[in-house]
Amino acid sequence: MPKGNLKGVAITLVAALAAYILYAVLPFEANANKGLAILLFVAILWFTEAVHITVTAIMVPILAAVSGIPEMDTKAALSSFADPIIFIFFGGFALATALHIQKLDRKIALWLISLSGGNMMLAVLLIFAVTAFLSMWISNTATAAMMLPLALGMMDHLDRQKDRKTFVFVLC
Repeated sequence: MPKGNLKGVAITLVAALAAYILYAVLPFEANANKGLAILLFVAILWFTEAVHITVTAIMVPILAAVSGIPEMDTKAALSSFADPIIFIFFGGFALATALHIQKLDRKIALWLISLSGGNMMLAVLLIFAVTAFLSMWISNTATAAMMLPLALGMMDHLDRQKDRKTFVFVLC
């Protein structure tokens, strides 16, 4: 077992022991003690990064459901992970990543720069037009996520001193 994994296991065991001791000694009602013990356990794992942060994040609702905290069954605990807004963001970032991997964001940025004749302010306005066009069919969140790499790629072509107003305009 690698040394880093052994350290993570040790920290996790210490955190679990500390959470159990906290649960046992706190004078509050049982459900409050459970919640505080879960909080301590997850906080230790989060601060030390003994377990990857995504695993630590999903532990909170799972531990709450498993420990029997009232009104915290599995469906209620995990319902916020299946919110449609989360999937909109996920889809938008997946599209943005696909654009970046296929280098379409760079191709579109270069096409917009050439279409604008090198005028960066006009190129930025064209980015706004493309964003508005895509927003007709794709959610605004997904469009913004898709256009972010394109705008950042275009900012690489800006001379920060010469195109200062355009640079600030792109940042807004």
